[in-house]
Amino acid sequence: MHRGYFFWRCRGIVEIDVSDADLMNLRVKAREDDDRGLMLQFQAQGEERAFNLLFSRHKVPLIGFLNRMFNNPTRAEEISQVVWLKVIETAGRAQYVADLNASFTTWLYTLARNAALDDLRKQERIEVVADVPELESDDGSAVEALVEDGRMHTTLLDAMRSLPLDQREVVAMWSAGFSYEEIAIVTDAPLATVIGRKRYALNRLRTMLADAGISASGKS
Repeated sequence: MHRGYFFWRCRGIVEIDVSDADLMNLRVKAREDDDRGLMLQFQAQGEERAFNLLFSRHKVPLIGFLNRMFNNPTRAEEISQVVWLKVIETAGRAQYVADLNASFTTWLYTLARNAALDDLRKQERIEVVADVPELESDDGSAVEALVEDGRMHTTLLDAMRSLPLDQREVVAMWSAGFSYEEIAIVTDAPLATVIGRKRYALNRLRTMLADAGISASGKS
């Protein structure tokens, strides 16, 4: 537990206990609000510092997400540049609207997803499967741990690339830290569909890794 101190105008300083989870949620919320504010500042005033802060915060995670989509670091870097140019263009046209129901990160990754889809349509035949029903058990739990730990080695990235795109993007966003609700917003899919796609994808990844002689612990 963390000991927090909050000023209450009528009663002075009040001491309360804040759990680790609550503290993390407060920090995330504060950062989301700050990101929106920075984007609005960049849009309204052309403030370079505001854009640089947004860029420094989101550059690496964004490239990581795109690399999981493409399994090609060079292409991921190129598409990320397209995304940031779109951010600049949107601000220049005063078209960014701070939605209280969607964070700046959700908006940014929606741009990234759309840019990735456009590029993939040009480069490959996109396979999209029908909506996947909920599975009774998650046999991909071991793969889930592998993905969540960030050990996205070459074989796993290759396996992800073989997934249908609608499953691949869900796993890519989920492994980047997005909640099911945020993924549903970005992909414009029902929450149950997102959960089903993730579970089905992890099961397929588990099978492909096993066929390649790699266990869920990452050992050959």
